Amino acid sequence: MLRNRKPLLLALAVSAALTGCNKETVVEVNPLEEPLDLIVVLGLQVNYESCTPRNLMEYRVDRAFEIYSELENPLIIAAGKGNPTTEGTCAADGKTEAAATQQILMEKYGVPSSRIILEEYSTTTTTNATEVKRIVDALESTGAEFQTMQLVSSHYHIHRQNGADAMASFNDVFGDETFTPDNSYTSSAFGTDEFWTTDFTLLNGWRPDNSAIHLGDVVGNGKADIIAFKDQEIYVALSTGKSFEEKQVWSSDFALR
Repeated sequence: MLRNRKPLLLALAVSAALTGCNKETVVEVNPLEEPLDLIVVLGLQVNYESCTPRNLMEYRVDRAFEIYSELENPLIIAAGKGNPTTEGTCAADGKTEAAATQQILMEKYGVPSSRIILEEYSTTTTTNATEVKRIVDALESTGAEFQTMQLVSSHYHIHRQNGADAMASFNDVFGDETFTPDNSYTSSAFGTDEFWTTDFTLLNGWRPDNSAIHLGDVVGNGKADIIAFKDQEIYVALSTGKSFEEKQVWSSDFALR
């Protein structure tokens, strides 16, 4: 349940000079007298051809909205222009990663546009952090205060190794320990164990020496299906996104001759 929030009253235009670029970032946001709870949602590449949000982006926004719903005075910065494969196509038409985030927030959850700032210039995690910090600094220069900050991305992006994780990139810009595992949230971490199927138990001749079970998208719908090999047979159980359908024999003559 969303808590009641005061209406946003004051419009603020923020200019952010970009490195090697004379463009301006115009931010229409209304800082309240109360301190803000910042949620930074990092972008994810849109679909190449349709320029629409990918399923993985929706999962990321789902996570962000969970956090949004629990905060007193949330403000979301949706970050990301696009990577080189979509910069000259989707981003050029205004269909940036940040815009994809905003689309899901508004259409799926009814988040008002006044609660969302688009950062549409960054193309890497490092520039994500730099451009978000410009916006934060500009808001603070007008008297806005931030009582909490949250970072939302995929599990891999938040925690990848060798200093390339999103927390490290943002802490380099915002300051050490600004973002930690306590306020950096992931959209792809493992949840509670659930039974999806009992149809692939290792019974009736299924043994490690004659069978193998793998996951993979065999129908191109973005869901991981079960693919099982036993002797010369291939079994497939399609995923519904919440469970697996009954397994079917896709081939009875698969042999590595």
